[in-house]
Amino acid sequence: MRVWSSIVFGLWHVVPAWESAADGAGATAGAVVGTVAITMVAGVIFALLRVRSGSVVASMMAHAAVNPFAYIGALVVIENRG
Repeated sequence: MRVWSSIVFGLWHVVPAWESAADGAGATAGAVVGTVAITMVAGVIFALLRVRSGSVVASMMAHAAVNPFAYIGALVVIENRG
C-alpha cells in the first residue's frame, strides 16, 4: 500500500507542476517529472511516518512543515529564470 499511496501522491502534483512551468515543452516536462519524483519520495516518507506512528496526523504535520520550503524553492527558481 505504501508504494501505491506514494505513486498517487506524486501524480497528484502533476497539474500544479504543469501549471507553474511556462518555459516551453522541455522545461515543462522536466518540471513535471522532477516534481512527481520528489513528491513520490516524500510520499514514501509520509507513508512510513503513518505506519510508524499509527496515525495520519504525523504525515499531515510533516507535509505542512515541508510545504513552505517547496513554495519558497519554486519562487526562487521562478525569479532566477532568464
